[in-house]
Amino acid sequence: MFTVERLQQEHAEVIRWLETFDKEVGNLMLGQMLDGAEALRGMARFIEKTVLPHLSSEEKAIFPLLVQGAAQDRGLREELLAQHLALRDAFFSYLAETRGGRVTRQLLDVAHDVSRGLRDHARKEEQYLIPAFRRYLVATSGGPAPAPSFLVAPGLIPGVQVPGVQVPPPEALEVVRRSTLFSTLAEAQISSIAALGSWREHPKDEVVAREGELFTTLSIVAQGCVAAIRTVHARSGPIDFTSALMNVGEVLGMAALIDPYRSNASARCLTPTRFLTMEAEAVRSLLEGDQGMAARVMKQLAIVYRGRLSSTIRALGQNL
Repeated sequence: MFTVERLQQEHAEVIRWLETFDKEVGNLMLGQMLDGAEALRGMARFIEKTVLPHLSSEEKAIFPLLVQGAAQDRGLREELLAQHLALRDAFFSYLAETRGGRVTRQLLDVAHDVSRGLRDHARKEEQYLIPAFRRYLVATSGGPAPAPSFLVAPGLIPGVQVPGVQVPPPEALEVVRRSTLFSTLAEAQISSIAALGSWREHPKDEVVAREGELFTTLSIVAQGCVAAIRTVHARSGPIDFTSALMNVGEVLGMAALIDPYRSNASARCLTPTRFLTMEAEAVRSLLEGDQGMAARVMKQLAIVYRGRLSSTIRALGQNL
């Protein structure tokens, strides 16, 4: 069970361990400790077995809940997520340094900075994340329920499922991770997107979108292949041509993120196709509440559209 009390206990454990480690680093700097390498390896083990799994568990289980909460909680999620990314960079640098086996003043300085950064982050979460988590539980009038098994991996603290929050299955998470539009998002953001999805299957040759129609959904191709078909009006009459092929990971309906939300091409399944489909309005609301996520998605959107424009120009040259 991942409760507020459990979260507080985890943070208290981290802070107690860091206080002990800081004393050891201080003694090493003063030359009052003989086996410095073992102390630094102990920190590396603590990061790998306790801290990194804890960060991942927070991102999967608690951060998505902040999107559902008050405006200040959504901003808090983005701030804490950025700190998690920075901490991971610092951790991996430290782990690489400790593999050398030599205790240097530079390594001790790095260890001190890592310890201080982690302790400051834990204090910040105690001050802001835990109250936000508590507010969410009160607002939903439900206590924490047993975590679904896929959120609990060996060495991880348990996840949490709160009534009213859909937990995405592993397959949906993997489809979002591999998608051209959402692949650069952080794990918690990917989970938020995947939680909006549902599975839809279409037979070969079915037209799943028509040029000019309003797009109300975004669909990630999980299996199969889809042709984007455009119509140009030449002197000889209308000409239909395939402007792009959408394979696994490609997103149908990206125009649903850009006003006026209308399709600029028709789409036909070239094979039996399975989609992970999300309501466009729900995705837009999620992006509006998370500026960092929105910036990453818009950057990927520009990259994908640039590639499709090049594909369309080549196809036009072959068909006109």
